[in-house]
Amino acid sequence: MEDGLIIKKDCNKIDKKSLKSFDAKVSGNINGFMFAKIVYGNGGHQDNVFEEANNLCEWIIKFHKNKDTTFILIIDTDLITKINKLIDKYKHISNIIISNHYI
Repeated sequence: MEDGLIIKKDCNKIDKKSLKSFDAKVSGNINGFMFAKIVYGNGGHQDNVFEEANNLCEWIIKFHKNKDTTFILIIDTDLITKINKLIDKYKHISNIIISNHYI
């Protein structure tokens, strides 16, 4: 995915340079991909979710900004400050939607 391609591969065969997989493909009125995570509290892998989401948004800007593909990032979390910071950072990018499930 360093070259901007969205690939369909067995997750066990993706090289270490690739970003994480998407959790869903969206089609219909909106076409794109979904990144969905649950983060409650701090510690362990949960600390990496916001960094992973940020890296994904930077990849979208680099390779998919101003394209018809929409990227939806849903992070169910009690870390309101962190998700609001992420939302504010990328709210100006028209094909990135970041939300808790209830926003």
